[in-house]
Amino acid sequence: MHLSTPATLLLLATTLTAQSPTWTQTSPAAAPGIRRDGAMAWDQPNNRLLLYGGVTQTPSTILAETWGYNGTTWTLLNPATAGAPRWGHRLVRNPATNRLLTFGGRSPTLSGFANDTAEWTGSTWSTIPTPTAPSARYGYAMAFDSVRQVAVLFGGRTASASKNDTWEFDGVAWTERFPAHSPSPRQDAAMHFDASLNRTILFGGRQLELDLVLGGTWSYDGDDWTQLAPANTPSPRYAMGTVFDSTRHRVVLYGGFDGEQLLQETYEFTGSDWRAITTANLPTNTAEAYSGYDPARKKFVLFGGFGGSFLNTTWEFNGGGTGSFATYGEACSPSEPTLVPALTGGVPTVNQPFTLDLTSIPNGSDVAAWGFGTSNQTWQGLPLPLDLSILGITGCELLAAPDVLELSLVAANSASFTLNIPNTPTLANATLYVQGILLSFAGPNLFVATSQGGRIVIGL
Repeated sequence: MHLSTPATLLLLATTLTAQSPTWTQTSPAAAPGIRRDGAMAWDQPNNRLLLYGGVTQTPSTILAETWGYNGTTWTLLNPATAGAPRWGHRLVRNPATNRLLTFGGRSPTLSGFANDTAEWTGSTWSTIPTPTAPSARYGYAMAFDSVRQVAVLFGGRTASASKNDTWEFDGVAWTERFPAHSPSPRQDAAMHFDASLNRTILFGGRQLELDLVLGGTWSYDGDDWTQLAPANTPSPRYAMGTVFDSTRHRVVLYGGFDGEQLLQETYEFTGSDWRAITTANLPTNTAEAYSGYDPARKKFVLFGGFGGSFLNTTWEFNGGGTGSFATYGEACSPSEPTLVPALTGGVPTVNQPFTLDLTSIPNGSDVAAWGFGTSNQTWQGLPLPLDLSILGITGCELLAAPDVLELSLVAANSASFTLNIPNTPTLANATLYVQGILLSFAGPNLFVATSQGGRIVIGL
């Protein structure tokens, strides 16, 4: 179904103007007082970031305050039911209900440990009674898996030890999961869910009892944890500010502490690799800062935290214009399981040719059909991934909407396709999805194998 060209599809995709990556300190008329180690997340119904809890410096005081930030003004909110005082907690949003969820932390006293579950309804805090729950802890990592509709919690620090257990909350009860593999015990790690790659990403942290600062990048697919091997990676660190930039489909990380010094570095994880981002201005909010992503203004907001002393400054990061390519899902080769197609691509950039390659193609394949689309969630009203057993490739799935099909010949078990990206700067951050399907015109079956899906984010 050759409706257009992939380049034309790009023009139909969401387009945005990219700028040079910049950190900017803002000057809101009012702001919360100095504080660290609370939580912040996007409050969609009220079009603002919501800040909750934390701890002050001298005298150390645990906070129960709730603040809203609309990009111009910080406003102290007075919900009918205030949240419990807490710090060392996390806050995530359920996009289906638009409610924010938190768990435990140090609460209700400065040195206490809690395992209660609470949510922000849009105007007030509400405790959720749960029949089961993780043990009381703080410094855990938490992300919301919007595909499976569960909050995922990993690790943290109890009164006696760092943990590496995995829990999921479905809105009613917490359930402990027992994956075959797990990251080592840690607290203060970064963790976010990437919906279009359908996986939770975790980086860094600290194992307090061993005085061990950790690096490493892990992914969780709902069944198991897998340690990734990106070519580049930030140095080990913990307590950094992080968000998932849903506009540019990447985890953004700032600062952290490496056990010896506070770090002033910006990194992005594109789904396949980490990149160091160079900017002129650097926040001093380097550790235990509040961080949240504002999708309306497309800004990473960083507030408070520690940078030699406690802070209450507000900084914003507008992101960069570098493109990215990442794979997701599973390749499939029913007739030859030891020869599974591998999909790779470079850095997609405006006014540059972008080449996709398929290697390790099963024997007997004649042609690669490249399906390009603007979604990997639905196609023709059908949810993706879609079982392709009806085509004779049992166990394989359609991972990207094939709105446009392009063909290329297979030679020496490989095939390539080059997408000529137009010289249109507004294509920055436009996103396409692609999958390769291998065909045989001589074999007993027309359809032979499928590649992983690929996510193409155009850069400048």
